[in-house]
Amino acid sequence: YLNPFTNEAQVNDKLPMYGFPMVICHEMAHQMGYGSESECNFIGFLACIKNDDLYFQYAAYIMTLRYCINTIEEKNPEKLKAILTQINPGILANFKESEIFWEKYETPVEIGFKIFYDNYLKMNQQKDGLGSYSKFLDLLINFYKNKEL
Repeated sequence: YLNPFTNEAQVNDKLPMYGFPMVICHEMAHQMGYGSESECNFIGFLACIKNDDLYFQYAAYIMTLRYCINTIEEKNPEKLKAILTQINPGILANFKESEIFWEKYETPVEIGFKIFYDNYLKMNQQKDGLGSYSKFLDLLINFYKNKEL
């Protein structure tokens, strides 16, 4: 979260640690003046993969994989099971860690906050609301379109 009054990035230090670098780089992109959640995710991804620290690189790739899995689950759920069998068990354990963490916060208040924040994003020219976060996959695909992986 970027505090609009102080321009301070505020990060929940209780988050599973494997994702910390990506969250921090995302928030720093907001501090640099980027408002779009998809752009901040993309900038955060680039900052992390260009970092020499493997921990940062892992954070970028695992977050991207999570967004890809969520998109596949939404668009083509019957393929998801086969895809999950191809993922390293350690990565799946990290996903489970996040799932357990976020389950604690699935309350009526959180559901209400998500509705509020979705509308807030839409009022601020992010027409996809909370879905804006995953739109960074479009930027990523275009970025890698003409690059050898």
